[in-house]
Amino acid sequence: MILRMWRHSIVVVLGLIGLVGCHQPASSLSKANLDDAAKVKEAAPSYWEHDPNSVAARDFKNVALLEFAVEYVTEKLESLSDNQPGVVIHEFIPIGFATSMAGAGRIRVQIEEGLRKEFPDEMYRYFSERAAAEGIRFVSPESIKATKAYKSLNFGKPGHVDLGHAFNVAGTDVGVPRLLVIEPAKGFDLILGTKDGRSIEQVEKEMLKELGADAAVRVRFRVSVYRQVASMEKWSIVRVTKDSSVGFHFAERSLLSDEKVVKKEDFLPVAGIIKQIDSDAYRAAIKKLYPPFISMAVHTLAEHAMATPQGTN
Repeated sequence: MILRMWRHSIVVVLGLIGLVGCHQPASSLSKANLDDAAKVKEAAPSYWEHDPNSVAARDFKNVALLEFAVEYVTEKLESLSDNQPGVVIHEFIPIGFATSMAGAGRIRVQIEEGLRKEFPDEMYRYFSERAAAEGIRFVSPESIKATKAYKSLNFGKPGHVDLGHAFNVAGTDVGVPRLLVIEPAKGFDLILGTKDGRSIEQVEKEMLKELGADAAVRVRFRVSVYRQVASMEKWSIVRVTKDSSVGFHFAERSLLSDEKVVKKEDFLPVAGIIKQIDSDAYRAAIKKLYPPFISMAVHTLAEHAMATPQGTN
């Protein structure tokens, strides 16, 4: 019986290795060399990339920004080593599963609600400023919400808890996210789906026709803690829909603060490690992290918005 379980575990492990893929290690801000605009643009391709399974949308300036939100990872799995994808494999080996169920490797991050609600508005303002500097114009939110298509969308409330990662097997460079709390910026609704069974992208294409806009964009930046420091995380995402194409840009690498932001850790059986955040230290750390991280995202978006990519004729 034990031998059969072990063989099954090996098969699962081999399958998961193909799922988790290769990972660049997360970088601390002090080592990332992002201290001026030119360096940020140069580094952007190593932090953000386009969905490899779709053709990148190009030639757009007039953009309908439908959603801007921050995803807070409040529960995750972390390996004891820095090889974070290994925690996925650990979960599917019998002895590893048993220790995980006892709480080993399970992380819960306590971020005060008031602090969670600060960052979306601030990050949105910065995102908008950088987009304008790159030549991207946003359609007014009032025009978007007045469309017939917008009324076909299904919305969630601020502080929405995303349970869709409860059985996630996709490791990242800062662990495996299991629970997200999502906070939209002021004036934006949190888009969860549609009311009529269509995909969100189908509704977006209809909306673009109503607005006469070039592209629809939805943005979510993922934020949490890794070890003792703050993190802007892999799988932050910028979705882009045009009438002829659908795709997205995503962060393929996380950016970490240099300052410690965890003031206390408690271990509880099953629940795992409970990390209490020093709000002042966390606020200061995120304020340093998000400008270069968002600037790289906007530059990536703007590069793909050009009709002809740089370096080609």
